[in-house]
Amino acid sequence: MDKHELLALAAIFIVVSGIWLRWRLAAYCSDAEEDAKDKKITPEEARRRITLINWSVPVITVLGLVLLLEAYFRWLTLRS
Repeated sequence: MDKHELLALAAIFIVVSGIWLRWRLAAYCSDAEEDAKDKKITPEEARRRITLINWSVPVITVLGLVLLLEAYFRWLTLRS
């Protein structure tokens, strides 16, 4: 397996992880709110957790897409 193929597989895994996290985003935010209500964490910690989740999901997805494009362009240069 070539390096660009490994990069493509890793990128696909990252994109799928980002999509899965986006699908579960509401549940993660709800869990943080419930933990704050149950006094397991402070409301400030819940806000930080929700903010981190809201920012990390698109970053992970875009990172995967960028890596997938990089793998594609490496594959194109090898074919030439």
